[in-house]
Amino acid sequence: MRKVMKYPIYPITFAYVNGIFFANYFAWNISWHFFALAISLFAILIWLGLYKSYTLYSIQSSISPFIIFILGFLFGMINYSQNVTKQVIKPGVHNGYLIIKEQLKSNEYSQRYFADFYTNDTKERVLIYFANDTVSLPIGAHLYGNFETQSIRKATAPLQFDYATYLANRNVYQQIYLSNQYVFLGIHKDFNYYLTKIRTSLLNQYYLFYDKSEDQSMIAGLIFGQRQALPQEIEEAYRNTGVMHVLAVSGLHVVLLYKVLHTVLKFITRNRWVHFVIVGLFLIAFAMLSGLSGSVVRAVLMSLIFLIGGLVKRDNLTIHSMVLSMLLILWFAPSYLFDIGFQLSYLAVFSIIYIYPLMSAYINKQGFILKQIGEIIGVSVVAQLGVAFLSIYYFHQFPLSFVISNLIAVPLTSLALVLLLIQMPLLYVLPWLSSLITVIVSFLINVCNQLLVKLNRWEHILINDIYITSQELFVYTISLFLLVAFIRFRKALYLHLMFVVLIGLQLFQLYNLLGTDESLYVNANRNEIEILYRKDSYAQIYKQGEGVVNINKFAHFYQLTDVKTYSFKNVLYHQQLFYVLDSLEIIDFPEEIDYLIIKDNPIVNKDRVLSKLQFKNVILHPNMYATHRERWIRYLEQKNIPYHDMRNKGYVKIAIR
Repeated sequence: MRKVMKYPIYPITFAYVNGIFFANYFAWNISWHFFALAISLFAILIWLGLYKSYTLYSIQSSISPFIIFILGFLFGMINYSQNVTKQVIKPGVHNGYLIIKEQLKSNEYSQRYFADFYTNDTKERVLIYFANDTVSLPIGAHLYGNFETQSIRKATAPLQFDYATYLANRNVYQQIYLSNQYVFLGIHKDFNYYLTKIRTSLLNQYYLFYDKSEDQSMIAGLIFGQRQALPQEIEEAYRNTGVMHVLAVSGLHVVLLYKVLHTVLKFITRNRWVHFVIVGLFLIAFAMLSGLSGSVVRAVLMSLIFLIGGLVKRDNLTIHSMVLSMLLILWFAPSYLFDIGFQLSYLAVFSIIYIYPLMSAYINKQGFILKQIGEIIGVSVVAQLGVAFLSIYYFHQFPLSFVISNLIAVPLTSLALVLLLIQMPLLYVLPWLSSLITVIVSFLINVCNQLLVKLNRWEHILINDIYITSQELFVYTISLFLLVAFIRFRKALYLHLMFVVLIGLQLFQLYNLLGTDESLYVNANRNEIEILYRKDSYAQIYKQGEGVVNINKFAHFYQLTDVKTYSFKNVLYHQQLFYVLDSLEIIDFPEEIDYLIIKDNPIVNKDRVLSKLQFKNVILHPNMYATHRERWIRYLEQKNIPYHDMRNKGYVKIAIR
């Protein structure tokens, strides 16, 4: 019997990924899953009933893809809902235990960590802030005390980076500002602790030969992706020139490790099974030591699948291994789908697999040096092209110097990384040879850093403030790959589909342009309040203080041609009546207030406020003290007064249309 689908792994993965997206954005609970399953089976029965004249084979051929998609979609929803960790501990003061799990990059004010918080037989991952002027906490530190958990602040103005959503995709919903009022119970020695200890021990052994702090931070980044100690100037240079991937432990590192091990093992044995076991164990250990980031897990899984392909003598598994590795990762960790590194990594690999063959025919194959330079340029251009729209969507910038910077960074850091991997066993057995390698690696790192820093200082190497919507991201990325498909396969269908999706986007934007788009925003930052009114291409901003929203970004994103700014004190009327309560004094206001904004932690008699001010809704400023905010929330709930807590819900958008 003819196969209905040649590679069922593709539609299964596609359906499964869509199910995860649906479960995340629509937040279905488990009872809805079974309801959806029943509806789907019912739809299949209807399908069979409507086409009784079909033979069994034709019915199977018609509905098999449909069944596979529905089942994959439902399993994606169910698996995500069961594996994602929801917030279980309410904000407030709790007596419990903290175990430090992971150190993050510190800011100018505080050190940051991820920790597990245990209280009342519940456990939740939290973000820890710890003052910079205190001693660092070791991984595994076990702390006991009364800790105040707070919700992580949502974006309080349009187009701000929503750190709360970013952390929620990593199952982190609350934060704790840690003071010195806790009891240190010792070190909790779990698997993560021993991995960190091994990684630290290896790095310390390297640091005996590399005494410069810049070299040490680069080695930690190159080998294990640890960028916490990287100088700000160097980190910005790598980011702005488009080569941060060399310090993120990506597929490049895994491929280099794979090639080094594979080359060494060729001189020892030709046995495929020995290669598989040794290389596989090394790659798994490397993935664990580097923190199991999305990109490195992807690369390790693909490499292992390649090794399995070698065992069964099937070498043409590139695209299959990519799809299979994605399905396996998302099977065990469905929330990885929303990790930015995971998305960029897979899109870059797919671009290289899918687009690079078109470019490889034009690369000069004469001479080793010219061939290597051509391949670096080709892979860099293809990867950057593939992730361009996704990168713009998340980071709002595009590096123009990525070809030059990749020609600098990839060869130098790759050679440095290979030498560092070779140096690893020599650190313990041949110190004199390790010292010689140190000189070479230090020279390579220094040259690479200096060139990228100088390149970063050039003007116009980076286009900033580029904004696209999620609809534009989807349409532009799909259109790019449809265009490539048309060039590769010479089928007009792909070109027609590309024009359909582009025209659809234009019609959607034209509809929005012709319609009247009128909105009010209430934004906040520090101790400031801002009310922003937008109608089509015109905006008015009323602010207390310096203002909140980035006017240039906002104007660029919404294509505004006229923006005017004003200041106001306590009362503002624009479409709605706003009153800011920010002191002990309450001004009698005879009119009914649409929105009462409470800020500055006013100590007032709440019933007295109600007697003097008649209001419909309340907005709580995000910088209110937690105790004041909780008292107001309890009072408003008792009085059945609608309120919006900006700390937990972010800025307020009031639709007028």
